[in-house]
Amino acid sequence: MIGYLVAWVVYLTAAIALLVVYKRSFIRMLPSGWRPVSFYLLAVLLLTPWPIDADNWFPSPAVMAVLFNVMERDSVGVMKSVFPLLFLSTLVCSVAWWKSRKAES
Repeated sequence: MIGYLVAWVVYLTAAIALLVVYKRSFIRMLPSGWRPVSFYLLAVLLLTPWPIDADNWFPSPAVMAVLFNVMERDSVGVMKSVFPLLFLSTLVCSVAWWKSRKAES
């Protein structure tokens, strides 16, 4: 269990570092309307939790759950683990787009 927690701390540290690097350097290459949308989309993809195994509910990043289910060729598992990513990314991108449109006008 301690190894699982250490892995989560390492993953969250790396994900937050990646978001900081993205915000400080790469986001400037995008048009101003896409900047908040792309940042929040990356944050959703990196930080959405989902269980890998149906037997126990130890969450992992949903991107990893999708990859594990693709490697196992489990199409139902892929759809189950892609759903929270699609739902949250649609919701977050819609809100970020709406806020950026409201700020422009």
